[in-house]
Amino acid sequence: MKTLIAAIIAGILSLLSFFSQAQNNISIENQCEVNMQGDISMRKGDIRIFSEDKKELLITEQKELFFEGNKINLNAQQQAWVDEYYAAIENTIPQVVKVTREAIKIANYAVTEVLEGFLGSNSKAVETLRNKLDQIDNGLESHLNQDPEYITFDTQTLEHDIGVSREWENQYEDLLEEVIPTAMGEIIMALGRAMINGESEINSFEQRMERMGEEIEQKVTARADEIEKDAATLCQYMKQVDIAESKVQKIPQLKNIDMMKFNQRA
Repeated sequence: MKTLIAAIIAGILSLLSFFSQAQNNISIENQCEVNMQGDISMRKGDIRIFSEDKKELLITEQKELFFEGNKINLNAQQQAWVDEYYAAIENTIPQVVKVTREAIKIANYAVTEVLEGFLGSNSKAVETLRNKLDQIDNGLESHLNQDPEYITFDTQTLEHDIGVSREWENQYEDLLEEVIPTAMGEIIMALGRAMINGESEINSFEQRMERMGEEIEQKVTARADEIEKDAATLCQYMKQVDIAESKVQKIPQLKNIDMMKFNQRA
């Protein structure tokens, strides 16, 4: 029985490790190496870019160009560059949202259908994770739909609206550090109850662990594969933004605008 219990505990640790590594496995960083400098917003069809030194570039829905509040008159070639830049950004924003929401769906699935199914709906670990994921999803929905006629996207307010900061990776690790011991304790308690009820109950517990692990691997991994495809598409959109940006930099007033630095990984 000791060997059986040891195997189950090892399985629990592996399972929790899977959750802690899931974010990295579906990260856009697997596809791209992107360094975004400054902030970007899209409201009522107008795109604003704020450089790190707080210079403001505005492209209106009519594709008029303003820099620091001053309209820039463009020749035909320059106008074509601005049109291309606007279109590239306009295409990229919905893809960013799509990848983000799919990642939230995967995490919600893992919590509601897998972890909750094992630990129960009254689990504190499940409740903590679900509340955070709901906060992010609801905040994102509210942020995007501020105007019924236009998509809204603003990196300056997005973090506040969804309840995370630019140090989200650290917050994510802190959340896991809070949740994993709770989940581990609940699983150990369930294991203890199984031990009291005899070896047949232990075997049943082990089988539940195996089924949960298989379920995660099959369903979560399949969904993660879909996100990888969407992330690859997003990577290409970002590349187009970078290419278009290099063109608008030829406009004298915009020579120092460098919002996105892009390197695609081999």
